[in-house]
Amino acid sequence: MNKMVKLHQLPVIHSKRPKRVGRGWGSGKGKYAGRGNKGQKSREKIKWLFEGGQAKLQKRLPMIRGKGKNRSFIVKPEIINVSDLELLKSVKSGTVIDNQFMIKIGIIEKGQKIKLLGNGRLTKKLVIKIQASEKAMQKVKQAGGENQS
Repeated sequence: MNKMVKLHQLPVIHSKRPKRVGRGWGSGKGKYAGRGNKGQKSREKIKWLFEGGQAKLQKRLPMIRGKGKNRSFIVKPEIINVSDLELLKSVKSGTVIDNQFMIKIGIIEKGQKIKLLGNGRLTKKLVIKIQASEKAMQKVKQAGGENQS
């Protein structure tokens, strides 16, 4: 025996037909069809970026197009001097100075670069595995350390 489906048991279908414009005064969208009165926009379709003949936004803002746009993404190295290593209590003779050690003692964050410069004096024998200037490497070698970078 067939069960009869009642009106309230039918699935709800949500759909809305698009408004038909330009189909007479009685439609509510007749005469000008929602485009207003006169002008370029009432007569033809224009691009959404069109600004009425004024210079385009991408031409007015050249930095977005290319000139120096990646400058903010360049990671600059953290600068540390030889004298800073001398003052740190956690740096003793024979310590290996690399990125993991600097992250561990909290000088830099993970993913950050570091560069050693030669300002100041150094008396500890260190093993350097980071980027360093020539002057810094001379001071490390004078103190009895070595470079392994």
